[in-house]
Amino acid sequence: MTKTQKFPEPNILTRRDRPTLQWSAEECAPKRGIARTDLIGRRIFAPVGDTPLERIVRAHEMMHAKITPAEDLEKWLARKVATFDAIQAVEEVRVNYGIQCAGFDLNDLTDGNEDADGEYAAISGEWRKAVLFAIATAGTAGGKRFLVGVRRHNKTWANALQKIQKHVWQQIEGAYIGKIGRKRVRSEEIFSTEVDARNGLYPKGFGWTERMAEYVDRLGEIPPKEPKPKSKSKSKSKSGDESQEGTSDKTSGNGDGDETDNESSQISDKGSGEDYSEVLRRTNPLQPQRGPDKWSDLKWGKVPLTAVSKGRLGKRRVAMPYGRNPRRIGRLYTDPQRRVFDHERKAKGGIVLIDGSGSMSLTRKNVLDILKVAPGATVAIYSDMDEGAGNLPNIHIIAKDGKCVDEANMPAFGAGNGVDLPALEWAIDERKTAKTPVVWVTDGGVCVPNGGWDDVLALLCIRTAKKNNVVCVDHVDDAIRQLQALNNGQTVRVNYPQYFRQVINKLGGLATEQEVSTK
Repeated sequence: MTKTQKFPEPNILTRRDRPTLQWSAEECAPKRGIARTDLIGRRIFAPVGDTPLERIVRAHEMMHAKITPAEDLEKWLARKVATFDAIQAVEEVRVNYGIQCAGFDLNDLTDGNEDADGEYAAISGEWRKAVLFAIATAGTAGGKRFLVGVRRHNKTWANALQKIQKHVWQQIEGAYIGKIGRKRVRSEEIFSTEVDARNGLYPKGFGWTERMAEYVDRLGEIPPKEPKPKSKSKSKSKSGDESQEGTSDKTSGNGDGDETDNESSQISDKGSGEDYSEVLRRTNPLQPQRGPDKWSDLKWGKVPLTAVSKGRLGKRRVAMPYGRNPRRIGRLYTDPQRRVFDHERKAKGGIVLIDGSGSMSLTRKNVLDILKVAPGATVAIYSDMDEGAGNLPNIHIIAKDGKCVDEANMPAFGAGNGVDLPALEWAIDERKTAKTPVVWVTDGGVCVPNGGWDDVLALLCIRTAKKNNVVCVDHVDDAIRQLQALNNGQTVRVNYPQYFRQVINKLGGLATEQEVSTK
C-alpha cells in the first residue's frame, strides 16, 4: 500500500507585505535544522508524512512562510535592537504560538534529542546558549525534554530556565490576548503582516519578536546564582540517611518517556540560589535597554524655588484618645494618653507629575494654576527639549517642601516626551507611603525620543499607573478639580486620556474610570 504524502502548500498563503508568487516544496526529515523555510527563495523543506510530528513540523514551516519577515529582515536587524540568534529563538516562540492558535498540539513537537542538547548546555556552562535553546522550544514537548537534560547536571539552571520559558510564554499570551485587567480580548496584531507604522518595516507582528529578543539578550547575560553549600548537620535526615532533596529513586528505570515526565515534574525552586523570579521582575520586557525604542534617562535641571506654597494634600491617620474603632489597641499599655483610636487628618505631601510636551499645549499660567491647588506637594514637569540628542535637562522639580517656582524662573517645556515612563516611576518611588496621592497630568501621547506614539509604550504606562493607583488626568481644568478634591479629602476618579483610551478600547478589560482613594 502506497504511503500517503502531504506536501506543504505555501501557495495558498497570503500576506500584506509581499505579493503571492509561486513556491516550491521539498521533502525532508522532521528534524531540527533540516526542516526549514527559505523566505527569499520561496522554498519550503518539510516532512510529507501523516504522523503527528510530521504534521506539526509541516505546520510550523507554513507558519514561518505566513508571518516571518522576508525582504525586510535585514532592515529589522540593522536597527540593532537585538542579536540575530536571539531574534531567531524568539521568532520560534511566535511561530509555535501561531500554530497552537491554529489548533495544533505542541506536545507533539519534539525530535527526541533535546535532552542531549540540555546535557551539553549544562556541562559546557554556556548560559546564553541554554537560554536561547530554552526560548526556542518554550511551550513544546521538546522544551520539557531540554529542561530534563539540563537538570541532570545543574538543577539551578533547570529551575531558572523553566521560569524563563514560562515567563516568555506568558508574555506572548498577554500580547495576543491583550490582557490589561480581568477581561481578555483577542488581538491579532502579533501575527499582522501589515506595515509597522512606528518604523515603516514589515511585518508589524515582528515588532513583538524584536522587543522580546532584546529582553532575551539581557537574560542571557544574567546566569542564576548557584546555591550555597549546605552544612553537614542539615544534610542528614532524622534516620541518618543523606537527604536527596529534589530527587527520587522512583524516577529512574522507567524508559525515556517516563523519565521525561518524572524528571520534569521534579524541577522546583528547592536547592536553587537566588530565585530567578526576582531577576524576571527586575528586567522588564517592554522597557528595552538599547535600540530606537529605549526611553531616555532622566536628566535633572535645577530652578530656584522662591515662592511659598504651604498647605496639605491628601490624608493621613493619626492616633487619638477618642473615636469609634480601637485600631491601635497595643498603645493601651504603652501610651500614657491611651491613644488607641485612629483619626484622619489631611497630610502634607503628594506628588504631581506634569507632562510638558508640545501636545499638551501648556502655558506658564496653566502650570502656575496647578501649583496653586497643589499645596505642600512635590511637583515636577518633564519634556525632552533636545529629543534625546544632547544633554539638556528633561525634567525639573518646580515645587517641594512648601516652596515653588515663580513665573520668571519657570523652566522651558513644550518639546517632546522621551521620559514618560521613567518620570512616572520616579514619581511613584518619591511618595512616602502607598496612600500618598500621585497625580499625572498627561494627554497619554507617550513616546521615546525621536519616536512616535505606539500602543506598547502606552500599555506599559497604563499598567504602571493602574498598579500604583496613579490619578491620571488629561487636562489642566480636570487636574485642578482633582487636586481640589484631594485637598478636601475626597475620593477622586481616574479618567484616562484619549490616547490611553484608544489602547484600552482596543484591547479591552480596563474601565475608563477607576476610583482612587487617599484614605
